[in-house]
Amino acid sequence: MNLKKSQVEAKHNFEELLLRYTDEVLKEASEVLGRKIVIQVKRQDQLRLVNLITWCDKFNISLKELLTVLFKVWSGKYKSRSVRGMGVAISTLCGPKAKQIVKDYIKKMYPNGENIELRKQDILNELLPTIDISRRADPLFFIKDYKNYIKTERKKIEDVETKLKRRRWRTNPVF
Repeated sequence: MNLKKSQVEAKHNFEELLLRYTDEVLKEASEVLGRKIVIQVKRQDQLRLVNLITWCDKFNISLKELLTVLFKVWSGKYKSRSVRGMGVAISTLCGPKAKQIVKDYIKKMYPNGENIELRKQDILNELLPTIDISRRADPLFFIKDYKNYIKTERKKIEDVETKLKRRRWRTNPVF
């Protein structure tokens, strides 16, 4: 099977993404359960765990909250002898019934769509610059810090754009 270089790179990037998502889900699951989870995840289960990440984006809730809800429901129904694992099969955790459980939970907990506003606020908090709290009391210091932050970000963007303008290749978005 002859794969082009770009196809090999795309496949490699996809594998890295799968590993990163799997690690993220397992880390959050171990925090929710309060114990370290040591399991080997098969490729099919890695793909299933991506469902949890997409549900977080789709339903605008955190991964921790999502896993808390699912573990609360499924851990009562299935008792696992394994101390290392999650106590619930990954296929059960990511299946269509689990999706319905999450939908019902969101309708019950956020009847007016407050989860969307909370998610937007979380995103804004991540994007806005972190400024020393002692300097927030004085608005002039805050404005000065914010202007400096914007200047540095603008400089970073301009540097990247100039590098892209220098190189002319087929997939370059800047002509």
